[in-house]
Amino acid sequence: MGKRKSRKKPMPTKSRGFEVPKVFQCPFCNHDKSVECDIDVNKGLGRLECRVCGENYQMLTTALTEPIDIFSAWIDECEEANKDDYFPAPHVRRSTLQNALPVGTTLGA
Repeated sequence: MGKRKSRKKPMPTKSRGFEVPKVFQCPFCNHDKSVECDIDVNKGLGRLECRVCGENYQMLTTALTEPIDIFSAWIDECEEANKDDYFPAPHVRRSTLQNALPVGTTLGA
């Protein structure tokens, strides 16, 4: 006597896991889900644009670039532009001697 044929169990479906977002919050107007990312693989160009305030950002991309990479680069550029030493004031000029003095002291007094 033979053994009964057993049915094959269906393979469990794999969950896709975490999906990388393609729509982000604008750092200028703070509207949620207003910044969209477009990546042109043929030209190697990635573009972000806010639908509300119109701010945009472009950068060169590779085949491995994801939308979050472009958004992170935009945020890094914004933080760099907000530093005080990024746009130094051209009219403020100190001599090297004044820079060596402690804060609050002046020359000739």
